[in-house]
Amino acid sequence: MKTRTVTATEANRSFSKLLRAVEHGERVEITSHGRKVAVIAPVETKAARETRVEAIEHLKERWSGGSQSGVR
Repeated sequence: MKTRTVTATEANRSFSKLLRAVEHGERVEITSHGRKVAVIAPVETKAARETRVEAIEHLKERWSGGSQSGVR
């Protein structure tokens, strides 16, 4: 996921533009006086979460069932 960092002033001026970027999968970090204060990120859908959980379970099974050569 691509992440963009903008100042609070920039976010205020172009909020609708930032929301469109988030709708397309981008993550936006907002800073104030050089400190990160907020993140706007796409909402994770139930289908996306289930896919991620299935992938993690698959990797767990793969790693626990076989040789782990090359892993330190």
